[in-house]
Amino acid sequence: MNILIHIPEVNQGWGGVRNYVATFIRSLTLPEQSKVFIYHNCADPEILEAAAHLNNVEIVRNYDIQKSERIWKRRSFHLLNKFFFRLGIKKRYLLPNVYSLFCSDHKIDILHCPYQELPNVKGPKLISTLHDVQELYYPEFFSAEIRAYRANAYLDIVRRADKILVSYNHVKEDLIKYFNVPSEKIVVVILPMDKLWFNRFLSKSVDTGQFTAPLKPYLLYPANSWPHKNHLGLIKAIKLLNKKDIMVNLVLTGELVSPQKGKILSYIKANQLEEQIAIKGVVSEMELFSLYKNSRGVVIPTLYEAGSFPLMESIIMRIPVICSNVTSLPDTIKDLDFVFDPKNIEQMSHKIERLWTDPLFRERNLEVGLKIIPKLVQNSAGPIISSIFEELKHGSLV
Repeated sequence: MNILIHIPEVNQGWGGVRNYVATFIRSLTLPEQSKVFIYHNCADPEILEAAAHLNNVEIVRNYDIQKSERIWKRRSFHLLNKFFFRLGIKKRYLLPNVYSLFCSDHKIDILHCPYQELPNVKGPKLISTLHDVQELYYPEFFSAEIRAYRANAYLDIVRRADKILVSYNHVKEDLIKYFNVPSEKIVVVILPMDKLWFNRFLSKSVDTGQFTAPLKPYLLYPANSWPHKNHLGLIKAIKLLNKKDIMVNLVLTGELVSPQKGKILSYIKANQLEEQIAIKGVVSEMELFSLYKNSRGVVIPTLYEAGSFPLMESIIMRIPVICSNVTSLPDTIKDLDFVFDPKNIEQMSHKIERLWTDPLFRERNLEVGLKIIPKLVQNSAGPIISSIFEELKHGSLV
């Protein structure tokens, strides 16, 4: 079969979606006769590295979709419609969009968009991955325009898609509840975490000391500063610990996104936390790996996640980690001693204090993580995805 993966603009700034996309591509296990086209304009090294493991893959860019030979077709359709107009015939022939023409020319059987979008295309069976409906839980984090767009776009996706993939049951339940999606249309597929971005550094000797951390020792939080990531709550918990003379250093990676950027920087300055909190911004993967490995621990104070890549990355890399008690996170870490209410600053600060000051707490955290790793890295996602493709191609929907 021929499969088209639609990820034209995915890059490092997309955060967890980019990690999901790369892991999804690495997880594909398809018959030798299959060909995968990946529509991707950004030449993101993580995406290209993930695609390299496929036996028969072609990276497609805008210029491949919009080739010049389409021009004659447009002229032909224009002349045909002009001819009908002169004869007084009202019928119009509409030219398929170039995306549909590409799918037709390359005999695409399956089009899969592994994030919350579905292009307007006819011909192939359509699959979309829906990651969450966060805007329904935290509407204040979104403008009215974005909430309206998401409501319309998601409704369009669930209606047009032949299958919808989600990573967790709570997302499936939300889609059934809020969008009336038939249960059988949604498939829960948890991707294996044995093919993450940092594997290339684990499998060889990497000098993790080549990047100098701005603060030592430190805790790490790797996330773009979208409102639900709760950076401000984390920093307030750090400030609260200062009143107990516990000075916790914190390193933040990821893009500072407005309007949270101004709030975060203002709070740090107003509370004289510049010497405790270092903002690194977007860093290379090797530097991020180094920051993980040299940290005392990782804190994930998010208010909402479908699933947390930093949580799973920390567990697999053997880094002590604590996280909020939302959605799938408690089930991932398995031990409530390592979770906290992200809206309760005092409770969060208490867990941070233990992570920062108690070696036994960190050691037990690693012991719990060691039992979790096999469940994270071993599953049958590849064959499940392959079977979905096969069933859709042959017209038998599961």
